[in-house]
Amino acid sequence: MIQQRDSEADSPRLHVSFLGREYYGNNGAQSFTVTSTLTNIFDGWTLDLPVAPGFNDDIPDLEPNRWLPIVFKHADPRVDNGKPIPLVMGVCTHCELITGDGPSVLRLTGYDLGKLLDSCVRPWVRFRGLSLEGMINKLIDPTWKAPKGDSGALIWGIQGVRGLNGDRTLKLGEKINTGAAILRAGYNKAYGTILPPVQTEVGETFYDLISRYARLTGITNSSGAFVNVSADGWIQVFNPDEAANDYPQYVFEDHDDTRNFRVKRSSLVLDGEDLYSEYRCYGSVIYPPQSLPQDRIVDYNAGRFFGQTAGENIGPTDRRINRLLTFADAEQYKRGFAAARAIWRHKQSLYREVGIRLTVHGHSMPGPDGKWRPIVEGNICELNSTRLKRKGRYLIEQVVKRQADAPQGTECDVLLRLPGLLGA
Repeated sequence: MIQQRDSEADSPRLHVSFLGREYYGNNGAQSFTVTSTLTNIFDGWTLDLPVAPGFNDDIPDLEPNRWLPIVFKHADPRVDNGKPIPLVMGVCTHCELITGDGPSVLRLTGYDLGKLLDSCVRPWVRFRGLSLEGMINKLIDPTWKAPKGDSGALIWGIQGVRGLNGDRTLKLGEKINTGAAILRAGYNKAYGTILPPVQTEVGETFYDLISRYARLTGITNSSGAFVNVSADGWIQVFNPDEAANDYPQYVFEDHDDTRNFRVKRSSLVLDGEDLYSEYRCYGSVIYPPQSLPQDRIVDYNAGRFFGQTAGENIGPTDRRINRLLTFADAEQYKRGFAAARAIWRHKQSLYREVGIRLTVHGHSMPGPDGKWRPIVEGNICELNSTRLKRKGRYLIEQVVKRQADAPQGTECDVLLRLPGLLGA
């Protein structure tokens, strides 16, 4: 198999802004790992900074592990002449000073801004007559928000709410021609839809609430949605299924001969552990006794209901195996919402069943048009793999970008999934 490698001059570089300092080049990250997952509310990162007397040796005393802000930009010489592109806006939660016979390094670890949404909300607060946008504005903590600054400046903090396309374009290194107001224009009707009554419960996080109602109320053009936080600080409400028919941004050639292009390893994963033959979501609505017929006043299950959907045929063809999954949500859903949740959970099982993992050299790949782009989650790609006997269009769910000394060098793990299975 042929493996194409970049020279050191052609390798991507990381620009890091931390503690009011800029790290790049010889003074920058000696190695790093950055994970981006389409369906996760937050992902982690790790980087190693050089340490020497008088250089970075004061950082441990500054308590960087106490959620100090950090911003990464990624510069790839193959993309837009190496112009830095936003990669991570987040917080540092762990610091480790490593010394020994070799050079000392400072290992920093943390998450993107989605980690802020993992904070619990105050319990037993009831919202009535609010839209999703109103609920987000009520729940978001003021300390998470980006301060007002100069137009065009990248300032740390939550910027607002928008759809996914803006961040995908940004991370691909392509110019965004529309402002935030226009990006949100297609979502205003859904954002304005009044939600059912919502009550926060003990242990529920900000993300628990907004993600659940995003899926149920059809925030995007389809019938369900996901939530994450972008590389430039926007809460994104989106449905990846809407990109299922998009133009492929990359082509992966995976072969054991000279047709192979930058693919170092590949694997096909078939996982049936999450498959069930029936899915049911249970809910309940509290009725005062006087509102019920006489024969139901003593019915302890009055007001309870469930939504269901048929699942998959599992087991051998001559002896099928039945498996039932039941689950419930705290909110007082109507039956239609419960059915939507059951269908969504079924699709999640199908989505997880088939996965393709690729390890490629570098952090970017060309598309059918020959243009090089950073490999970014949420985009459609083409796969031609004679090794795995797979050919077709796939959705990129996860990208893990790494850089270290030889033999690893600069490489990227890419997780592919079948498109069209994420929406409820």
